[in-house]
Amino acid sequence: MNEAHAARTESVLRAGAMTAGAPGAGAAVRGIASAPTNAAAATISVSKAKYPESAAHIENAQAAGKPSVLTIDRAGAATRRTDALEGVPSVAGKDRDEYPPAMFQEGGRGASVQYVSPGDNRGAGACIGNQCRVLPDATRVQIKVTPDE
Repeated sequence: MNEAHAARTESVLRAGAMTAGAPGAGAAVRGIASAPTNAAAATISVSKAKYPESAAHIENAQAAGKPSVLTIDRAGAATRRTDALEGVPSVAGKDRDEYPPAMFQEGGRGASVQYVSPGDNRGAGACIGNQCRVLPDATRVQIKVTPDE
């Protein structure tokens, strides 16, 4: 396989993975099967060293059965955040952190909610948001906690 063909094949496979979960996902693209609908196109890392409270919440929520592979859906974030936080009172000096986050289709009603320090919560949220910024809606990503800084 020459370099041009290899690059084109990689691009097609990446495109298939990026749209996994979108309408028509799982169909062949130019004769190459796209990623299965439960595959993640990218890994989103949250540092346990930088965001210990949010990282612990992610680990606990995933261990309790919340999904690690999530689908970006920015348009519904406000509604999902309201649904997730319904019935969870505000506490002075704390943020209510939800997992899965509201920017993902899997967030909303039934999300795990924990109280965390505002700096940790907002830093982790910015960390996730910055990594997702270049990814279009309907992209499936895997959220992983890492020990690094």
